[in-house]
Amino acid sequence: MSSSNLVRLAYKKESSYGELAVGVKASRAIQELTYTAVKRGTQGNSITIAYTGGATAGAEVVTVNGNAISIQIENGVSTATQVKAAFDLVAAATALATVAITGTASNAQETAAAAALQNGAGEYKTARFTSEKYSGTPETTESAQIRTDRMSSGQVVTGLTVNGGHNFELAKELALEDFLESAMFNAWATSSPVNANFEIDIDTKKLIRGSGSFVDEGVKVGDFLILSNFATAANNTIVMATVVTALEVTFAHPAGMVDAASEAATYQIADKLVIGTTKKSLTIEKTFLDLTTKGIVYKGALVSAMELNFEYGSLVSGSFDTQANDYDPADAANEFASYEHYITDPATTNTLNGSVDMPFLATNVSGSFVQDSMCIQSLKLNLNNNPTVQTCIGRAAPENYSPGTAQIGVELSSYLKDANWDMLARKLSQEAFALGFLVKNTDGWYGFYLPALQVSFDDPSSGGQNQDISMEMTGTAKVGANGESALAIYRLPA
Repeated sequence: MSSSNLVRLAYKKESSYGELAVGVKASRAIQELTYTAVKRGTQGNSITIAYTGGATAGAEVVTVNGNAISIQIENGVSTATQVKAAFDLVAAATALATVAITGTASNAQETAAAAALQNGAGEYKTARFTSEKYSGTPETTESAQIRTDRMSSGQVVTGLTVNGGHNFELAKELALEDFLESAMFNAWATSSPVNANFEIDIDTKKLIRGSGSFVDEGVKVGDFLILSNFATAANNTIVMATVVTALEVTFAHPAGMVDAASEAATYQIADKLVIGTTKKSLTIEKTFLDLTTKGIVYKGALVSAMELNFEYGSLVSGSFDTQANDYDPADAANEFASYEHYITDPATTNTLNGSVDMPFLATNVSGSFVQDSMCIQSLKLNLNNNPTVQTCIGRAAPENYSPGTAQIGVELSSYLKDANWDMLARKLSQEAFALGFLVKNTDGWYGFYLPALQVSFDDPSSGGQNQDISMEMTGTAKVGANGESALAIYRLPA
């Protein structure tokens, strides 16, 4: 009997749609011998080989401590053949690497300091989840053939649906960011740090410079900026640009920032992920760790839909739905997609929550951006990529998927206040407003910006005694007035 607690979701970005990306084994040549990691991936780069003296030729001694392999030789006498023979006899060494003679076998080897294997790449990563539902489910049709014995001729497979997904808690981790790329059909874009003299006026919420240009450097409204190297530690934080001119950026910010006279400092636009058109497919491998080499490999997986839920007093949760173009059950080690690959351990970062982990939320409902004026109890984002399936005669599973419109639904619950009264006019005119917010804890952060929200809701009303009046809004995030992505997600540069 298998346990849900022992299911692992490993994944890897594909080289092209539906094509497994094969990793690279780390290796290093040391004199006449070349050592190669048993598994593919960057973890192989941590394996080290050292030649030390003190042994007798023909009786070399190999010891292993973690990933450090030490081979005791007779300096200038032990041959490559003898070193290889000693290495191959030690199981702890051969579990990490293989060795081949790539020079002259009879040449004597000399002592050498520890050297790490190099150029390993392409390991599988582990995705954390709270539940999963990945499946390859056959579509069947029962035969209508008439038999004189009145028996059914049975059913046959006429198609294969490969879909599913997993639920998760939002935390700073690379695995989640790779699935976000698939959901947004794009890659994270990185900007370079900018060093200059900057002033901070906290009353006007401005970052000010005397020369250069924020505009020319690519800063746009909604961008999250990472400030660093200011003398006051509280000013080394993340802010969101709400107005951008050449010499000034008006921003929303976490509590604690203070005024700063012009000083040498740095800002950087955070890594940015916007809606695109490029397939970012994944190979996903579900392994049942309490069984003997049993798992299922899903190929060509694309995130077809995504949901994120931010609510006061609750952990931030979400889900990814996927659609794939093939799958293979595996019951032998060499049938796994991750065969001879390292698989990274899951992240251990803490889950973000919808109360103390949200330093600020900014909207321009009143016409200009105001920070924390709109008291929101919950916010839900739904992204549906509306893919259409491509099926071909002779193939059970779908061959491909065509991405449709990236439709973003929004649900907002907000207490009625003076600051959001203008929402009543906006719901009638469907005039869009912008919303941006930061979620952050000690392990990391994400920023979210929607430039153009349109919502509808019933008029605020009294539901009975001793009840606060709220607005329960539903709507859509659309493309910005200047063509901005309907949703942009930000992270600390990788």
